[in-house]
Amino acid sequence: MTQAILSVSDVALIPFHPSTFGFNGTGSFFKRVAERVRRGRLRAACVASWRDPSATLADEMGASRVDCELPVFEGIAQRGAFVQSMRDGHTVFDRGDRRAAADVRELLADVAALLKTPGREEPASCE
Repeated sequence: MTQAILSVSDVALIPFHPSTFGFNGTGSFFKRVAERVRRGRLRAACVASWRDPSATLADEMGASRVDCELPVFEGIAQRGAFVQSMRDGHTVFDRGDRRAAADVRELLADVAALLKTPGREEPASCE
C-alpha cells in the first residue's frame, strides 16, 4: 500500500526516530523513496520526530545518517509543550512556548524549501 501511495504523491515527509536503530530500521524504505526522487517523480525528506533537544541530530543518529540519500530535517524535539498542547486542544503557538514554536517554524521553512526544489512543478493544490 505504501508504494501505491508514493506512486501518486508529489511530496513525502517521512518521520523517523533519530537513533541509529530508528534510522537503520527504515533504510530500505528510504532507498526506494530516494530512487523515485532521482527519477524526478517525487520530492521527499526524512523528518526527525521526538529528537533529544540537548543533543545534535548527527550525534543521535551516529554514522547511519551517511547512508541516507534524502534530505534530513531536524524536525520536532521532545518538549512537554507538544504533549500539553495536544492534551489541551491548543497549539504550541497558543501556549507561547518559544522553543517549541521555533521547532515548528524551522520545520515549516524546511518543507517550504523542499517544495521550491528546481525542476519540478508545484504540487497540486488541495483547494
